[in-house]
Amino acid sequence: MKVLKNNAIYIQKNDLAYLVTTVQNVPDSIISKAVKCGEMIIDNKHRYEFIKFTKKSDIAYLNQQNWLLDYNSIKDLTEKEMITMGENIAKERNRLAKKFNSLPAEKRMQSLYMELECSQLEYKMNSLRDFILYQQGRISMELPKEEKDSKLKVLVKSLFQ
Repeated sequence: MKVLKNNAIYIQKNDLAYLVTTVQNVPDSIISKAVKCGEMIIDNKHRYEFIKFTKKSDIAYLNQQNWLLDYNSIKDLTEKEMITMGENIAKERNRLAKKFNSLPAEKRMQSLYMELECSQLEYKMNSLRDFILYQQGRISMELPKEEKDSKLKVLVKSLFQ
């Protein structure tokens, strides 16, 4: 998940791990900030932690990654609206996968970007699921410090639905 706030973008560690292992041409400044001591280990304890990026080019690059779930676009949605959003992402992923699978083998090799898009859509669905679980209190996640007030708003909103 990405959170754009106060001339910075915050990205969860698990998203950075996915980014550096699946996307080509990731800027070195992002990789170096994401990777400590030559390796990046993500476990269940740290996967939802955020890393802050303030370099304008990093913010622009990360904000263009449409497969990253955008906190600012979902924070005020109801659970039902998020489920509908997830269903729409799944439909798009399935449409793309069906199109890719119907291609002849030689065309598939030329269209590997479609396979990556399917993977990114699936990743976005899983991120949305995790955010719903966070809202339900079933997983723990600490939003960037500037966003802590929003966590209370989400709790209050869910109580009065």
